[in-house]
Amino acid sequence: MKSKLKFTLPLLFVFIVFLQHCKPDEYVGSYGGIYGMVNGRLLYSQGKKEKTEYRSFKITLEGSNPLVTAETDSLGNFKIGKIKPGTYNVVVSKTGYATQKQNGIQVLSDDSFRWVGYYSLKNQVKNTINSISFVKLDTTVMHYTNSCKLTLSSNITAKDTSVGDNFAVYFYFHNKADVSYKDYVYSQKIDYRYVSDNSFQLKIPTKIFPPKTKVYVAAYLGNTDDYRNNFQDMETGCTVNGNINSDNPSNIISFVIPNP
Repeated sequence: MKSKLKFTLPLLFVFIVFLQHCKPDEYVGSYGGIYGMVNGRLLYSQGKKEKTEYRSFKITLEGSNPLVTAETDSLGNFKIGKIKPGTYNVVVSKTGYATQKQNGIQVLSDDSFRWVGYYSLKNQVKNTINSISFVKLDTTVMHYTNSCKLTLSSNITAKDTSVGDNFAVYFYFHNKADVSYKDYVYSQKIDYRYVSDNSFQLKIPTKIFPPKTKVYVAAYLGNTDDYRNNFQDMETGCTVNGNINSDNPSNIISFVIPNP
């Protein structure tokens, strides 16, 4: 009996030490990685192009434990390896710039690096659209263009006039009430310099929105187009315009496409 006890105690000690070193939440397996780039440009101010510094943007991987962070180099590139497989949100931030967030990034366990896209510098237009209201919907559907006309009025407050009229109004349409610049089925841009009395004439395609369809619209202000700033939203599949001031959208309004 004593000999059995002498033999059992060392084994028990080894087993306890093994449990202490093998924690239940410790990951053992292959990892993945992500890489991307911060790019774009700021608005022109009084005819001069703003100097852009791409270095030291903080990249945070939400959902990682412990929290994984990195910084961009002088060209705006970043690369993060040794990431446990799973789904994460990528957050790009830096003092003086609007924080950007991309949800639902999947990292695989195949030791590969996934390209997560371009993170465009948020445009520096401080203007906001306080409201946008329905004025009139033309009841005549234009068959030759397969569209109907919509007239909208808005109340635009300019907090930063240094950029003059060098910005545009971006309209996003959907048959869902939660339309946004990331989730839409149709969009249209109007340069502000061509706008009179904050009134907008828009064409709504009836092939996308047939008669009797209820349509929701939201509007944003932003820089004029620079398509290098665009990227694809991983959740909705929509192209996201990196030139807009996404922090200050208009209120959402709705209307019904009339019968021909």
